[in-house]
Amino acid sequence: MNYHELILNSYDTLVAFSLDKDYRILTANKSGDELLKRMYGKAAQPGECLLDFFQEGHSRSLAKEHFDRALAGESFTIIRPFEFDKDFRYFNILYAPMKDGEEIIGFSALVSDITERQKHEEERLEANEMYRRLFYTSTDAIMTLEPPIWKFTTGNHKILDMFKVKDMAEWLSIGPWDVSPEYQPDGQLSSKKAKEMIQIAMDKGAHFFEWTHMRRTGESFPATVLLTRVNFSQRKFLQATVRDVTKEKEAENELNTQAELQNILMKISSKYINTPLSEVNQVIHDSLQEIGIFVKADRSYLFEFDYVHHTISNTFEWCADGIISVIDSSQNLSMIDFNDLLEPYFRGDALYISDTENMAEGPSKTMLLNQNIKSLLAVPLMHEKNCRGFVGFDSVKKIKNYSTKEISILRLFSDMLVNIQLRTEKQKELEKLLYTTKDQNKRLKEFSYITSHNMRASVANMIGLSQMIEVKESSTEYLNMLKTTTQKLDNSITNINELINFENEDVLEKVDCSLSEALQRVLKLTNQIIKQKQVNLTIDINESFTIKAFPAYLDSIFHNVITNALKYGITEQSKILNITARREASFTTVFIKDGGLGIDLSKYGEKMFQLGTRLHDTSDGQGLGLFMTKRQMEALGGRIEVDSEANMGTTFKLHFQHQLT
Repeated sequence: MNYHELILNSYDTLVAFSLDKDYRILTANKSGDELLKRMYGKAAQPGECLLDFFQEGHSRSLAKEHFDRALAGESFTIIRPFEFDKDFRYFNILYAPMKDGEEIIGFSALVSDITERQKHEEERLEANEMYRRLFYTSTDAIMTLEPPIWKFTTGNHKILDMFKVKDMAEWLSIGPWDVSPEYQPDGQLSSKKAKEMIQIAMDKGAHFFEWTHMRRTGESFPATVLLTRVNFSQRKFLQATVRDVTKEKEAENELNTQAELQNILMKISSKYINTPLSEVNQVIHDSLQEIGIFVKADRSYLFEFDYVHHTISNTFEWCADGIISVIDSSQNLSMIDFNDLLEPYFRGDALYISDTENMAEGPSKTMLLNQNIKSLLAVPLMHEKNCRGFVGFDSVKKIKNYSTKEISILRLFSDMLVNIQLRTEKQKELEKLLYTTKDQNKRLKEFSYITSHNMRASVANMIGLSQMIEVKESSTEYLNMLKTTTQKLDNSITNINELINFENEDVLEKVDCSLSEALQRVLKLTNQIIKQKQVNLTIDINESFTIKAFPAYLDSIFHNVITNALKYGITEQSKILNITARREASFTTVFIKDGGLGIDLSKYGEKMFQLGTRLHDTSDGQGLGLFMTKRQMEALGGRIEVDSEANMGTTFKLHFQHQLT
């Protein structure tokens, strides 16, 4: 083995062949033998035709073509893929002719496996193609800029549309500050701030920020900018990705506007709720001003409809500085004259005129132009499908555009105005009704006092006269009749006085009252009747049961119910009267039960506690007792119930709010 063979065999990755003019193998190094074994399952033997190793078809014919080129005297290099263990491997093959003097006696082939390098190259090319497509098809403007002067060095086609440059030549002649306004929103010079942003990106490797750019036509627009440092060979430069975020900013601003407007409406609503009637007009004016300023209107106002006289009138108005008021000239305007403007309100629709110059000729256009109105938005004040008027916003200085969502939110403001109008009207009605009621009550009380005084004076005279004629025996019968009549009249007067005094319960004070003690006081007053009627009385009330009550009310309640039971519950057939008490969760209940005449609840159930109701045909009462008892129970925070059936007795249930100890 000569030195050449030793050298060739020392390369593990280099395959070397030499072939004669008939494609027979002259020599093959160790790597060549191993390659043929792996590819074709046998080693290369000198004298074998290498062409026979290839399969018939394209692969064989291509190999023969390459061999013939080398035998023709051409030195060349090819890259050829071979199927290899169910995969493809790429080989770099260098062909060169072998000469003996001037005669070509064969050729050599040096083969190296470049599969990994080839894959990397394909990936690189694929990445380059992907980047190229992204660069040229991106909806963002992509560009590069290089130091030291930081002018643009490349750019995709999007920059032509975004920045309105004429062509790439113009683009490559300018820098970032040439497509920016003089100042950024924070007040910094664009030229100075741009260099600061560039330096941050160069120092940190990348920098993302918001920027205001300017098209070459002079129109500014908001953008986001991503600067990325690129290290390429010995060069360092920046790639910039610029995205126009005008639509995003508009959406963001609209959302912020809506949120702020909603907050204002919530504040206004809370003011309306807590405002006394005397300050409502000022709150309405203030809210018109607040909403008007927020929507950048020059004038805001409120019109109300008068359907009786078919007119409309401006009732509230706010004007910005320098805007002339028109409220005085907007009173009692004819609905008919401005029907074209009013018609949408009757349907519940808002009226939005973006440019009054485009209106049809007529009284409406003339009026609006005379008031220098350029744009107008008015929202109807609706209540139960009826239009009460409208709230409007005028733009005098310039044309104003309103979004659909802004109009929807301003409808909420109109709803608030309707609610405050309704509340004001109801409150005025209530105050008027309260005044009338108080006045009537005052007159009734005065009448009752006068009647009571005059009747009592007459009673006093009658009692005096009866005492004077009492000595004559012949007058005894008439005297008794006079006494009875006088006593009934005196009872009526007493009841009337009690009824009058009952209306003054707010001056009384509740104290701790024992139910047992109050009952005993009443029973002492009725003791003679109880004995006379031979009543079988049973009492079961715990002495610890106490409640908060007006003592006079408590005595009156027991007195009315017990005397009622003695009158109608004690008969020849039943002399039983049971009084018991039971403590419950929130109430202490007193039961007063008799077995007498009972009450026909189907007949009297709904009116038995009404003033003047008599429950029995034999009753000589005034119909005040149960009425007063129910009112007094309610004044104490309790209630009264009745269980009864005609001729089967009655049970009154007195539910008192009890006092826990």
